[in-house]
Amino acid sequence: FDFAGLTLRYQDGDQVRGAQIFTAALGWSNAIFAYAFADQTAASWLDGQHRAFMAFGGVPRMGVPDNPKALVAKADRFEPKLTPVYADFARHYGLTIVPARVRKPKDKASVEGAVKIVEMRILAAARDRVFGSLTVLNAWLAEDLAALNAAPFQKRVGSRKSLLDEERAHLLPLPPTRFEMA
Repeated sequence: FDFAGLTLRYQDGDQVRGAQIFTAALGWSNAIFAYAFADQTAASWLDGQHRAFMAFGGVPRMGVPDNPKALVAKADRFEPKLTPVYADFARHYGLTIVPARVRKPKDKASVEGAVKIVEMRILAAARDRVFGSLTVLNAWLAEDLAALNAAPFQKRVGSRKSLLDEERAHLLPLPPTRFEMA
């Protein structure tokens, strides 16, 4: 899980704001999920992860987020300390969280690759565009992601979507209720 470096613009009333693009990727299928948020708060991180689980059709056994202060209370190479809300989130979904080490992008290579793909293939095409709202931006993003995930690989058999269909058998089921922040 990570946020892209590029932002897109959207109309919020009479102001134009920058949307932060949350990105998630699964390790085996390389299925990509992205969603636009107004900020990078803990609520946005957790909502983005929940939406990714819904899109993927299950919960991976392990999650490797970046090292945001909104989720990681103390960054440590051997024993990072999660914020209480993130620890509760992880327990709720049965997810083991292993935050990436500071300045070690190889710890989360799948999502780093996904961020580059999203930035180059999707976000770059709309960099000069101002969307009517976050809802409009997310609808556009979902359309482009569906096409990206369905496109065949260049050096592998199948597509992200076809491999995701196989990978779903290895994902944990979604809990019956959604996690709610206190």
